[in-house]
Amino acid sequence: QEVDYRVEAEHLQRYAALLADQSCFRVPGVYEEFTTARVLAMDRLIGLPIEDLCGPEHSQERRDRVGASLFRLLLRELFGYRFVQTDPNLANYLWLPESEQVGLVELGAAREISERLSRLYAELCRAALHGDRRELDCVAEQMGFVPPGEPPELRKAVIDFVALGCEPFAADGSYDFGASDLPARAREAATRLAFRDGFRKPPPPETLFVQRKLGGTFLQCARLGARFDARLRIDEFAEADLSVFRLVSRAREQIAGSGQRPQQRRARLRKSPQQRQYQQCQLWLWCNLRLQWRLCSSHRRGVSRLF
Repeated sequence: QEVDYRVEAEHLQRYAALLADQSCFRVPGVYEEFTTARVLAMDRLIGLPIEDLCGPEHSQERRDRVGASLFRLLLRELFGYRFVQTDPNLANYLWLPESEQVGLVELGAAREISERLSRLYAELCRAALHGDRRELDCVAEQMGFVPPGEPPELRKAVIDFVALGCEPFAADGSYDFGASDLPARAREAATRLAFRDGFRKPPPPETLFVQRKLGGTFLQCARLGARFDARLRIDEFAEADLSVFRLVSRAREQIAGSGQRPQQRRARLRKSPQQRQYQQCQLWLWCNLRLQWRLCSSHRRGVSRLF
């Protein structure tokens, strides 16, 4: 979809409508009459690379505000819009000094996520906020992070890795993204899982795309050296909407259910060539994600294009 500019034009228009009440962001307008599959005609935003906010002429308060806005945008995408820009490359964001807005200039990789996945991320956040390892284990299995039947020691290693990614919004008070060594610890944990523990079963592609957005948003905040209370912002979304997700989503799942157990469906699909091709795609995405985490540690040296 990223090579068809008509799709990206639709994404820009949809995103602009969703963010109409968000004064801290600006999405360029689209000129439909001049847009084709190979040409995207849109407004030009006059701005600077967002990394310029790291300069001494910008205050820590401004960096904190922008970082918190980017984090809040992630939560709105995940829990409110269910429409996520999954390529959080710093080059896709501009700082507009005149209006003090963040320009969102590239939406080719935007994609819808299912209501079920949105609900599961809400439950994952709640489990992390409450330090509930048992619930974290249960939700991680439903999301595909850990398949049923894995040995207990491997299962624990995977859940530790998932819990590690929840660290910013599980912390009490302001979290210093710039000073955090989380990217290095996550890289080491992923390496251990893949090469020492032999874990080769990636989660579904839909989950991996969301994970790319989560990791990329962390790196944006780390590059800016932002400090803010991520837990408070999670509370605004995940906790408030969780009861609604449970009532609506589970009712729909029960109505639409076929009565066949998921394990039976997966066992049948694994026998087909289409499923083998799907698993190969999952493996490629998993390797790509692991490579991205390996690059995470370079953010302190000023590398701005990590994805």
